Amino acid sequence: MWRAVEAGADIETLVVAPELLRDSPAMRMVEEREAAGVRVARLSRELFLRLSDRDGPAGLTAIVRGRMGTLTDLVVAPGAVFVALHQVGNPGNLGTIIRTADATGAAGVILIGDASDPFAPSAVKASMGSLFAVDVVHSDGLDAFFDWTRQRAVRVVATSGSATDRHWSATYPPPVALLLGSEGPGLPAEAIRRR
Repeated sequence: MWRAVEAGADIETLVVAPELLRDSPAMRMVEEREAAGVRVARLSRELFLRLSDRDGPAGLTAIVRGRMGTLTDLVVAPGAVFVALHQVGNPGNLGTIIRTADATGAAGVILIGDASDPFAPSAVKASMGSLFAVDVVHSDGLDAFFDWTRQRAVRVVATSGSATDRHWSATYPPPVALLLGSEGPGLPAEAIRRR
């Protein structure tokens, strides 16, 4: 939640349990946001614990408006590295990939085709707030993705269990998009051929 505030996410309501927060930096942040006009819902400790799906919750959560951009929203800088995910299905996996992309300084995460919702609770939880720090956009399909990479001179590096080049010996000159397939079948053959 703190990451959402730092990233300037559109916070509709902060939900807090003052008994759990006490005089913490988080409580001071809540007071600052409230003074700036953000709505704050105060819950009892007991109610917050019942609503939370975590053991030992901190006492702070938020209702944040999700923002899903499109490929045209991404800035392609000379050193940009993007992570492109074709039909990723598990929201927990998606959140973990978003968190990893954030930790490695990726310029954005591109969801291609029918993909898991990055705002699903398990995706948000697995991202540990990185969802609000990394641009996450959607592409309708592989055609739109490959058109975007050609127009923006972004190289595509695809993953495959039958690849002839090993990750450790391959070079990835940026700007580049690392294209990963879904958890089960991986990338379709057409994506590997087109890269």
